[in-house]
Formats: sequence, C-alpha cells, structure tokens
Amino acid sequence: MQAVVRMLMCRRWYLKIRQAVCILQTRYRAYHKGLLVQSQYKQLKDSAIVIQYSYRAYLVRKQALARHAAALVIQTLSKGYLARKQYLQLKKSTLLIQAVYRGQRSRRMAARCHTAATLIQSVFRSHCTRHRYIKMKNSTCVIQCHWRNWKSSGRLRDEYERLQEATVFVQSLIRGNRVRKSFQRQSDAIRTMQAVCRGYIARCTYKKLQNEKNRQNQAAIKIQALCKAYIARMKYLQTYEAAITIQQWYKANRIGHTQYLLYHIMRGAALVIQSYYRSHLIRRQYLIKMGAAMTIQATFRGWRQRVVYGQQRQAILCIQSAVKEWLAMRQEKEANRQIYVAEFSLKIQNNLHLIKIQRVFRNYLIRMVAQERILSVKVIQRWMRCRLDRMKFLKLCLSVRILQKSARKHLEKRHLAANVIQSAARKYLSHVHAKKWVKSVSKVQALWRGYLLRRRTKNKKLTMVRTRIESANRNASENQKLCNRTTSALDYLLKLKNMSDILQALINLEVTTRLSSRCCEHIVENNAVDTLFVLVRSCNRSLPHMELIKYTISILLNLVKYEKTRQSVYESDKMTETLLELMTVYRDKGSDIFIKACMLLTILAQENPRKQEMLSAPKLPEKLRSLHTLLQRKQNVKERQWITKTKMASYNTGVRSLDTLNLTPDWMLQKKKSISEPLHAVTVLMGVLDLTYK
Repeated sequence: MQAVVRMLMCRRWYLKIRQAVCILQTRYRAYHKGLLVQSQYKQLKDSAIVIQYSYRAYLVRKQALARHAAALVIQTLSKGYLARKQYLQLKKSTLLIQAVYRGQRSRRMAARCHTAATLIQSVFRSHCTRHRYIKMKNSTCVIQCHWRNWKSSGRLRDEYERLQEATVFVQSLIRGNRVRKSFQRQSDAIRTMQAVCRGYIARCTYKKLQNEKNRQNQAAIKIQALCKAYIARMKYLQTYEAAITIQQWYKANRIGHTQYLLYHIMRGAALVIQSYYRSHLIRRQYLIKMGAAMTIQATFRGWRQRVVYGQQRQAILCIQSAVKEWLAMRQEKEANRQIYVAEFSLKIQNNLHLIKIQRVFRNYLIRMVAQERILSVKVIQRWMRCRLDRMKFLKLCLSVRILQKSARKHLEKRHLAANVIQSAARKYLSHVHAKKWVKSVSKVQALWRGYLLRRRTKNKKLTMVRTRIESANRNASENQKLCNRTTSALDYLLKLKNMSDILQALINLEVTTRLSSRCCEHIVENNAVDTLFVLVRSCNRSLPHMELIKYTISILLNLVKYEKTRQSVYESDKMTETLLELMTVYRDKGSDIFIKACMLLTILAQENPRKQEMLSAPKLPEKLRSLHTLLQRKQNVKERQWITKTKMASYNTGVRSLDTLNLTPDWMLQKKKSISEPLHAVTVLMGVLDLTYK
C-alpha cells in the first residue's frame, strides 16, 4: 500500500512538473518567435533607408553624368575637325610621293620582265627540241627490244612444255607414296595417344571424387561448429551493445544539457556583440555616405546645399535617438533573460532527478521479465538448431548429387571434344604436310628451270649483269644494306637541318622505298610521312629546293604504290592542298614534279571512298580543269610551231588511256610505261575522278 501511495504521489508530482515544463516551453518559443519578427522588422527598416539613400544618390549622379557627356561630345567634335584637317593635308603630300615612286618602279619592272621573257623563250625552245629527240630515240629502242624478244621466245616455249609434263608425272608418284606412309604412321601414333589419355583421365577423376567426398564431410562438421559459435557470439554482442547504447544515451543527455546552458550564455553574449558591431557599422556607413553626399552637394547651388544638409541632419538625429532607445531596451531584456535562464535550469535539474528514478525502476522490471523468458528462449533455440542442422545436411546431399551429375556430363563432353580436336588436328597436319611438299617441289622446279635457262642462254649482257651482281654481293657491307640505309636516312631527316645532308638522306630513302616493301613500312612506323609533307611545304622555287621536292615526291609515290602504306599517306595533314599547290607552281618549270604529283593523286583516287572525299574538297575540280586548259593551250601552240617548222600536218600527240599505266611498285619487276608529258598526267587524273573538260 505504501508503495502504491508513493507511486501515486510521485505521479502527481511528475504531472505537475510536466505541465510546468510545457508552459515554459510554449512561452520560450513565443519569445523566440517575437525576437525573430523584431529582427526581421529592423532589417526591413534598414534596407528601406539604404534604398532611399541610394536612389537619391543615383539621381544626383545621373545629372552629373549628363553634363559630363555633353562636355565630352563638344570636345570630340572640335578635336575631330582639327584631326581631319591635318589628315587631308598629309594625304595630298603622300599621294604625290607615291605617284612618283610607283612610276619609277613600274618602268624598272617592265625592263626586267622583257629581258627575262627573252631568256625563258630561248631556254624553253631548246628544251622542247631536246625532249622530242629523246622521245624518238626511246621509241626506236623499245621497238628493237620487242622484235628480238619475239624471235627468241618460240624455241624456249617448246622445250619448257616438255620438261613441265615430265616433272609433273614424277611429282605425282612421289607425293602419293609419301602421303600414304605418313598417314599410316600418324594413325598408329594417335591411337596409342588416345588409349593412354583416356586411362589417365579416368584415374584422375576417380581420385578427385574420393577427395571431394572426404572434404565435404569435414566441411559439414566445421560449418556446424562455426554456426553454433556464431549464434552464441551474436547473443553476447546484442546484450553488450544494448548496455553500451544505454550508457551512451545517458552520458549524451548530461553533456547535451550542459552544452545547452553554455550555448544560451554564449548566444546572449554574441547577440550583444553583434548589436554593438552593427551600430558601429551603421555609424561608419552613415559617415561614408555623408562624406559622399557632401562632395556631390558642393557642385550644386548654395540654397540646395543648405536644404539637403538640413534634411540629412534631421535623419541622423532621428537614427541616433532610435539607436539609443534600442540599446537601453536591449540591456533591460538581457538582465531579465539571465534571471529566467537561472530559474529554468533549476527546474530542469529536478526533472532529470525524477527521470533517473523512473529509469532504475523500469530496468528492475525488465530484468525480472527477462529471467522468466530465458528458459523458453533456450528450448526454442535447441529445437531451431536441430532443425537447421537437418536442413543443412539435406542441402549437402542434394549438392553432392548435382555435382556427380555435372561431373559425368563434363566428362562426356570432354571425350567428344577430344575426338573432334583429334580429327581436326589430323586434317590440319595432313594439309600442312601437303603444302610443304608443294612448296619444296615448286622450289626444286624453279631452281632447275633457272639452271637450264642460265646454261642455254649465251648473251654477253646477261653474263656481265650476273658477274656484277655476284661481285656486288661479295663486296656488300652492313652500311650498304637497305634496312641500315633507311634507318640512317630517317635519323638525318628527322634530326639534321643542313640541306646537303637532307638531300643525301632523301636520295637514300628514294632508293630503299623503290626496292623494298619493308623499308616503306619502316618509314610509316617512324611517322616520317608528315615530316616529308612539312619539308615540301617549306621549300621555294629555287633549284636546290626543287631537287628536294623531286625526291620527296618520288618517295611518297613509292609509298603510295604499296597497298599497306597507301592509307597512311592519304591520312596525312593537308595532303591534297599541298599536291595541288605543287601542280600549280611547277606546271611550267618542273614537269617531273608535276607528273609525279598527278600520278600520286591518280593512285589514291582508285578507290571510291577516297575519290568521293577528294571530289568533296573545295576548289579541286576547278583547279584541275584550269590546269588542263592551260596545258592544252600550250600543247596546241607547240603543235602549231612544230607543224610550221617541219611541215608535218599529220603529227598527233594524242592522250593515252589509263590501261597503259602500271601502278605497281618497282620491286614487282613488271614492264613499266611511264608518263612523260604534264597534259597526259592531268588527263589521266581527270579520267580517274570522272571530271569533264572545259
């Protein structure tokens, strides 16, 4: 009974304290909201005063700026008039000087052009006659060579056909015998290998299955022990964490209360400091604004200065009185607030003592109920452990059965795969063996044919060539090899800046790219194509630079003729623009450069996507048509001069078709028909690009 009575008394006391705390909280929240509303009102009032001040200053500045702009307009007009007057005088004097100087310069240039034109005409006429003579000589040599070859080819063809039939019959007999013997050996070896492999695989699988069964039993025992230990640890950790959380909550509550009190004390002090600092800032801003207003007012009339100054003085006095009243009210509120905080802290301490008593009583009740329920929990745990062990055992049995089925399927698949691999390997080995025999027989045939031809031919030129090749191979050194010449030339080209060294390097690269495909790939791998284009763009029309351009264009032409290096030349920066520029610059002076540039573009335009990209380039078709018209015009003039001189009206310089050209590399050793005229090269290029003439 006493306990019940005490409990009722404590409950009534607790309810009274709780009601008082709720009232205190509502009052405190209302007071806090009032402070916020009051601060917002003061901020709005200060912002309105600042806006008024800034607007009045804006009006004054606007008037001052208008007057300043008017003064600037007057000054600019006067200065512009004076400057125009001086400029017209200077312009008259400079025009007189320029007219005199240009007349003298034009007369000198006319005299120079006349002398240069006479020299060019004489050199060009001699070059045309020399070129025609060389062309006639070459054509006669070609006709003589073809006639001699046709006479000597009939006898050699009959002997070659007889030897070919005999060697084919012998080869078929030897190949059949060797293939049958090799097939028998391979089949016997593969059968023995299959028997050994199958026995070894069966023994390994049996041992693996036994080991896996023993491991699974040991793993099941270990898993059961670990599960029991894990459940016990989890229970202990749960109780330990609950005790730690209760302790932490109690400590945090005490620390929070002390921090709360300190926060309110510090907040009050901060508010006082902020109020004093804000009043100081207001006074400082006001003084700055007052000084600015005084300087602006000094420019206006006296009566307006006195009126504005009086208005500002009245505003300052009002602000000062308002600030002083606000400070007095603030001090009174701070004193009342400290008294309220002390009373509130005493009430909170009493409330905390009551909370501690309630907590101890509740913990006692919880411990009593927990002791009653522990027994029932232990029984449930034992039953659950047995159930879980049973489920794990059944799962292990199912997994073992599944593993056995999968292992059997895997072994069957493996056996089938081994059979397939063996059959494929037999086919591959027989194919490789047959290829080797074909290569060896073709080599023997080629060596025998070469030997017979060398024995039968008794030409002095061929013997001289053979002896020269043999002597060159004997006397060859490491520096004369194509690969070493390519690497040294690339080093000179990429590092040195002397013109003679660069020219020697370009000559070596032209030889190596003409004779070896590996050297072409080596140049592309070292990124030398872009440097070649940069070198071409940096040259002028002098004779040494023309030599450099000629060798670089021939190197690029050799790279383009090879399929693996063709794309790298096409992908270089500004390729078509540089080639078109070379064609326009050297169409009269350097015909070799012009022809090689045209050939380079024709080889690149053989494929449709590249052709479309070239046609989409700006001004390419127009430039080609203009070049064709210029060259056609010059060719017509040459024909007329030739007809008048030699009186040969039947002279015809028709353009050949694209079928006569050979666009393969030089190391392919095919008969070549080169282009010797710029007009021929331009027409071939326009035919490849499907462009019409003007």
